Amino acid sequence: AFLMYEKKELDWIGSPFSIVPVDLLKVLKQRDSLNIKEALATYFLRCNTEKTPFNHPKIRKALALAANRQEIVEHVTQGNQRVATGLVPPSMGLCNEPYFKDGDLATARQLFAEGLEELHLPKEIVEKTTLTYRASERSHLIAQALQQQWFVAFGVRIKLEAVEGKVYMDRISKQDYQLIASDW
Repeated sequence: AFLMYEKKELDWIGSPFSIVPVDLLKVLKQRDSLNIKEALATYFLRCNTEKTPFNHPKIRKALALAANRQEIVEHVTQGNQRVATGLVPPSMGLCNEPYFKDGDLATARQLFAEGLEELHLPKEIVEKTTLTYRASERSHLIAQALQQQWFVAFGVRIKLEAVEGKVYMDRISKQDYQLIASDW
Protein backbone atom coordinates (compact mmCIF):
# COMPACT_ATOMS: atom_id res chain seq x y z
CA ALA A 1 0.00 0.00 0.00
CA PHE A 2 2.82 2.42 0.83
CA LEU A 3 4.58 1.77 -2.49
CA MET A 4 1.31 2.40 -4.33
CA TYR A 5 0.87 5.61 -2.32
CA GLU A 6 4.40 6.68 -3.25
CA LYS A 7 3.61 6.09 -6.95
CA LYS A 8 0.41 8.16 -6.61
CA GLU A 9 -1.68 5.04 -7.29
CA LEU A 10 -3.41 5.47 -3.92
CA ASP A 11 -4.62 8.70 -2.37
CA TRP A 12 -4.87 7.29 1.14
CA ILE A 13 -3.18 4.71 3.34
CA GLY A 14 -3.92 4.04 6.96
CA SER A 15 -7.03 3.90 9.07
CA PRO A 16 -9.70 2.74 8.47
CA PHE A 17 -8.46 0.83 5.40
CA SER A 18 -5.03 -0.29 6.54
CA ILE A 19 -2.41 0.26 9.21
CA VAL A 20 0.59 2.48 8.61
CA PRO A 21 3.69 0.64 9.88
CA VAL A 22 5.29 2.39 12.85
CA ASP A 23 8.62 2.81 11.06
CA LEU A 24 6.92 4.80 8.27
CA LEU A 25 5.30 7.32 10.62
CA LYS A 26 8.53 9.27 11.07
CA VAL A 27 9.09 9.42 7.30
CA LEU A 28 5.54 10.60 6.65
CA LYS A 29 5.80 13.22 9.41
CA GLN A 30 9.06 14.56 7.94
CA ARG A 31 7.43 14.86 4.52
CA ASP A 32 4.44 16.59 6.09
CA SER A 33 2.17 14.02 4.48
CA LEU A 34 0.76 12.52 7.66
CA ASN A 35 -2.69 13.61 8.74
CA ILE A 36 -3.73 12.47 12.19
CA LYS A 37 -7.31 12.59 13.40
CA GLU A 38 -8.57 11.55 16.82
CA ALA A 39 -10.42 8.28 16.92
CA LEU A 40 -12.84 7.02 19.51
CA ALA A 41 -10.69 4.11 20.59
CA THR A 42 -8.68 2.81 23.53
CA TYR A 43 -6.08 0.07 23.96
CA PHE A 44 -6.26 -1.72 27.30
CA LEU A 45 -5.38 -4.92 29.14
CA ARG A 46 -7.83 -7.45 30.49
CA CYS A 47 -6.78 -9.28 33.65
CA ASN A 48 -8.24 -12.70 34.33
CA THR A 49 -9.40 -12.17 37.91
CA GLU A 50 -9.93 -15.91 38.33
CA LYS A 51 -6.17 -16.51 38.15
CA THR A 52 -3.56 -15.77 40.81
CA PRO A 53 -2.13 -13.14 41.32
CA PHE A 54 -4.68 -11.16 39.27
CA ASN A 55 -7.41 -12.08 41.72
CA HIS A 56 -5.94 -9.38 43.98
CA PRO A 57 -6.91 -5.77 43.18
CA LYS A 58 -3.57 -4.38 44.42
CA ILE A 59 -1.65 -6.46 41.86
CA ARG A 60 -3.95 -5.31 39.05
CA LYS A 61 -3.67 -1.69 40.11
CA ALA A 62 0.12 -1.96 40.47
CA LEU A 63 0.42 -3.14 36.86
CA ALA A 64 -1.82 -0.30 35.68
CA LEU A 65 0.12 2.35 37.61
CA ALA A 66 3.53 1.05 36.49
CA ALA A 67 2.60 1.34 32.82
CA ASN A 68 3.83 4.62 31.38
CA ARG A 69 1.34 5.32 28.61
CA GLN A 70 2.93 8.62 27.63
CA GLU A 71 6.23 6.86 26.90
CA ILE A 72 4.38 4.27 24.80
CA VAL A 73 2.64 7.01 22.80
CA GLU A 74 5.85 8.99 22.25
CA HIS A 75 8.31 6.18 21.58
CA VAL A 76 6.30 3.16 20.44
CA THR A 77 3.06 4.01 18.64
CA GLN A 78 4.29 7.49 17.58
CA GLY A 79 0.89 8.57 16.25
CA ASN A 80 0.29 11.48 18.64
CA GLN A 81 -2.35 9.47 20.48
CA ARG A 82 -3.81 10.86 23.70
CA VAL A 83 -3.07 8.90 26.86
CA ALA A 84 -6.14 7.11 28.19
CA THR A 85 -6.43 6.38 31.90
CA GLY A 86 -9.85 4.77 31.56
CA LEU A 87 -11.84 2.64 29.16
CA VAL A 88 -13.70 5.54 27.56
CA PRO A 89 -11.52 7.50 25.12
CA PRO A 90 -10.43 10.94 26.42
CA SER A 91 -11.73 12.59 23.23
CA MET A 92 -15.30 11.89 24.40
CA GLY A 93 -14.78 14.50 27.12
CA LEU A 94 -16.51 12.53 29.87
CA CYS A 95 -13.67 12.86 32.35
CA ASN A 96 -11.56 16.01 32.63
CA GLU A 97 -9.09 14.61 35.15
CA PRO A 98 -7.24 11.29 34.77
CA TYR A 99 -8.43 8.43 36.97
CA PHE A 100 -4.86 7.84 38.13
CA LYS A 101 -1.32 9.12 37.63
CA ASP A 102 0.34 7.65 34.55
CA GLY A 103 3.59 5.82 35.31
CA ASP A 104 3.30 6.16 39.11
CA LEU A 105 6.16 3.82 40.03
CA ALA A 106 6.27 4.60 43.75
CA THR A 107 2.62 3.71 44.31
CA ALA A 108 2.85 0.76 41.90
CA ARG A 109 5.79 -0.76 43.78
CA GLN A 110 4.05 -0.30 47.13
CA LEU A 111 0.82 -1.94 45.93
CA PHE A 112 2.73 -4.76 44.21
CA ALA A 113 4.63 -5.60 47.40
CA GLU A 114 1.48 -5.36 49.56
CA GLY A 115 -0.53 -7.54 47.15
CA LEU A 116 2.11 -10.26 47.02
CA GLU A 117 2.50 -10.18 50.81
CA GLU A 118 -1.27 -10.50 51.30
CA LEU A 119 -1.35 -13.43 48.84
CA HIS A 120 1.74 -14.98 50.53
CA LEU A 121 3.47 -15.23 47.15
CA PRO A 122 7.03 -14.48 45.99
CA LYS A 123 7.41 -11.89 43.23
CA GLU A 124 8.75 -14.63 40.94
CA ILE A 125 5.17 -15.89 40.57
CA VAL A 126 4.59 -12.94 38.24
CA GLU A 127 7.35 -14.23 35.91
CA LYS A 128 4.99 -17.10 35.06
CA THR A 129 2.57 -14.53 33.68
CA THR A 130 1.90 -14.37 29.97
CA LEU A 131 0.65 -11.26 28.21
CA THR A 132 -1.29 -12.44 25.15
CA TYR A 133 -1.95 -10.09 22.26
CA ARG A 134 -3.22 -10.16 18.69
CA ALA A 135 -0.32 -10.71 16.29
CA SER A 136 0.50 -7.33 14.75
CA GLU A 137 3.54 -5.08 14.68
CA ARG A 138 1.97 -2.39 16.83
CA SER A 139 0.61 -4.80 19.45
CA HIS A 140 3.98 -6.53 19.64
CA LEU A 141 5.79 -3.24 20.22
CA ILE A 142 3.30 -2.21 22.92
CA ALA A 143 3.64 -5.62 24.62
CA GLN A 144 7.44 -5.30 24.61
CA ALA A 145 7.22 -1.81 26.10
CA LEU A 146 4.93 -3.03 28.90
CA GLN A 147 7.19 -6.01 29.53
CA GLN A 148 10.16 -3.64 29.93
CA GLN A 149 8.26 -1.11 32.07
CA TRP A 150 7.12 -3.86 34.45
CA PHE A 151 10.65 -5.26 34.60
CA VAL A 152 11.96 -1.82 35.62
CA ALA A 153 9.15 -1.38 38.15
CA PHE A 154 9.08 -4.82 39.76
CA GLY A 155 12.19 -6.70 38.62
CA VAL A 156 10.17 -9.45 36.93
CA ARG A 157 9.95 -10.27 33.23
CA ILE A 158 6.62 -11.56 31.97
CA LYS A 159 6.26 -13.75 28.88
CA LEU A 160 4.77 -12.45 25.63
CA GLU A 161 2.53 -14.46 23.33
CA ALA A 162 1.30 -13.28 19.93
CA VAL A 163 -1.71 -15.13 18.54
CA GLU A 164 -3.74 -14.89 15.35
CA GLY A 165 -7.17 -13.27 15.42
CA LYS A 166 -9.23 -16.46 15.59
CA VAL A 167 -7.16 -17.86 18.48
CA TYR A 168 -7.27 -14.46 20.19
CA MET A 169 -11.09 -14.31 20.10
CA ASP A 170 -11.34 -17.94 21.24
CA ARG A 171 -9.06 -17.23 24.22
CA ILE A 172 -11.15 -14.23 25.27
CA SER A 173 -14.44 -16.12 24.99
CA LYS A 174 -13.06 -19.04 27.05
CA GLN A 175 -11.21 -16.73 29.48
CA ASP A 176 -8.06 -18.68 28.63
CA TYR A 177 -5.53 -15.98 29.45
CA GLN A 178 -3.82 -14.24 32.33
CA LEU A 179 -3.35 -10.84 30.72
CA ILE A 180 -4.63 -10.06 27.24
CA ALA A 181 -4.30 -6.85 25.26
CA SER A 182 -7.56 -5.53 23.84
CA ASP A 183 -8.93 -2.49 22.13
CA TRP A 184 -12.23 -0.68 21.90
